[in-house]
Amino acid sequence: MTKKDFELIAQTIERTDFQGQHSVKHTVVAELANVLARTNPRFDSHRFINACHGVTAPRLSKDILVNGTPEEFTAASLADLDRMVEEA
Repeated sequence: MTKKDFELIAQTIERTDFQGQHSVKHTVVAELANVLARTNPRFDSHRFINACHGVTAPRLSKDILVNGTPEEFTAASLADLDRMVEEA
């Protein structure tokens, strides 16, 4: 997949109405980022997650991105997003 493909996916997710189910959106984004990272060595998980949420998110730990389980990745991204909401 190419950068254009990743951008199209992120734009679609960003525009999708999850009907207030923010944890569902976060889980979908985290799972997709985890899977897409395996399709292209140049895939930038941070950029993808940011684009999906339409915000600038804190960068997740590289250790979690590289070695973490999907559950750890989801928990880390949810924690980062919760922190952003509190700061807003």
